[in-house]
Amino acid sequence: MIDPGTALVFSIDFQDKILAAVEDRDEVIAQAASFIRVARMADIPVLRLEQNPDRLGPTTDLVREALGDSQVYSKMTFSALRTPEVESAVRALRRDQFILLGVEAHICVAQTALDAVAMGYEVYVLQDASSSVKAFDRKLAMERMRQAGAVITTAQAAAFEMVGAAGTPLFRQAQPVLKNL
Repeated sequence: MIDPGTALVFSIDFQDKILAAVEDRDEVIAQAASFIRVARMADIPVLRLEQNPDRLGPTTDLVREALGDSQVYSKMTFSALRTPEVESAVRALRRDQFILLGVEAHICVAQTALDAVAMGYEVYVLQDASSSVKAFDRKLAMERMRQAGAVITTAQAAAFEMVGAAGTPLFRQAQPVLKNL
């Protein structure tokens, strides 16, 4: 189960030039933005990752709004964990559960997940908040990450795990967002 005290969210490459052709684009963006809002309500740190932003542009508006003042990490590596600034941030935060969402599922999300599993982290991948251009690539990426040891789940399931119980201040705060997941 996801523990807000040990979790870290990776928002991976939600950039318009990448998103333009991905499968289920609007749903993926909406799920990602809603999940990130709940994660921030639960005080879970979120790493905002952008692949080659000079060429691919910034994070798309809806996700960027959900991220608020989260620090941006520019990267050229496909695995976020092979970018020195991200490696340093991960070490400094001392979290051992990683929640990954983003595009493309079979490239940057998968390589980050596979590296994290190999390093001994507990990894969750949000299938409905991650996508690829081709449905087949997304499907195989999810299977590959699961076989490697990652937990494949949904944004709603992960959000409810983070919230933990009804009737709490966090649940009341997150309830309007949870209804939309």
